[in-house]
Amino acid sequence: MAAEKLIINADDLGMWPSIDLGILAAWAEGGISDSTLMATSPNLPAVLHAAEAAGLPAGVHLNLTNGAPLSDPAEIPALVTPEGVFLRRQQWQHPLPIPQIRLELTRQVELILAHGWQPTHLDSHHHAHNTPEVLAVTIELAREHQLPVRATSDAMRDALRSVNIPTTDHFTIDFYAAATVERLIQLVDSCPGGVLEIMAHPGFISPDQPGAYRDDRQRELDALIDPRWHAYLAEKGIPLVGFREGAR
Repeated sequence: MAAEKLIINADDLGMWPSIDLGILAAWAEGGISDSTLMATSPNLPAVLHAAEAAGLPAGVHLNLTNGAPLSDPAEIPALVTPEGVFLRRQQWQHPLPIPQIRLELTRQVELILAHGWQPTHLDSHHHAHNTPEVLAVTIELAREHQLPVRATSDAMRDALRSVNIPTTDHFTIDFYAAATVERLIQLVDSCPGGVLEIMAHPGFISPDQPGAYRDDRQRELDALIDPRWHAYLAEKGIPLVGFREGAR
């Protein structure tokens, strides 16, 4: 079998200018069908303007692990370092305090909405919503704003659908750090039907970009816009759709 429909979502919009430009290039070349935006981006108005001008759909990339929060750090002490930036997931002390998570993530979604942007869906940076407390708040926000949510596992898919939150049938992270046309084709061919989301992180190479995932972003972009990949999709008749069309 193979996937019947495909969502290719570009995470990390707003994280860094070279990443933003790579995501916009992937969209312009038909390499992605949706994206998710970090409300904590210091360049949020400019990023939203660029996305709107390009017609790029974008959800909210809920962030509890990168950079500075929107909240006063004193309001969310369990989520931040003494310097006031987010802890890494490995540093979290469980169980996490749901009221602090709710405060920060509500502010992130509400800031996007305050800019007049209608998100396509919710997902999270570093899969933070794999954690039960973060998932609980994500579900609250999804129900309040009637948004689909990325399901990172079959169990999460079933949990979301049990409370009438749309999501995809299948999800894969296996394009990450293995970005080739051959891998894309294998992921689609091995999917047991339905709608598949492939998580992607396209971007241009920038030496000042923070983090270790730099050259891989360019490799992802190259694979996503490769004519061989698009010829495969056309031959198989597999459409690229966004979360608004693909989640159920």
